[in-house]
Amino acid sequence: MKPFFQTDMFDKDEGKQRAETGMDLASSSFRVQRWKMKADEWLFHQKGNEITADDLTKSVGLPSNGENQNNVIGAWFCAKSKERQIFFTGKFRKSDRVKRHVGLQRVWKVI
Repeated sequence: MKPFFQTDMFDKDEGKQRAETGMDLASSSFRVQRWKMKADEWLFHQKGNEITADDLTKSVGLPSNGENQNNVIGAWFCAKSKERQIFFTGKFRKSDRVKRHVGLQRVWKVI
């Protein structure tokens, strides 16, 4: 067995690669394809508005049920940002979703 060193926990390139892989897996899953189509349609009607993940899920619903089944929401926002359909405003809002425990969420502006 390979010894574990503290330095193995800190590798920006490896972390970035794993993040990209995880987002690709989350957004390509068959179970969420219909949800992504609904989310894209919803986004089309939000041009010029500020939006949050709560706004999206209130309108479109959650992609799936269960633990770690909704990572695609973050992957979807990341993809839309990379496609320059939305941009981060620099603002945060507290989530209304009970399961989010009033956690902070980004506020995005739709272009």
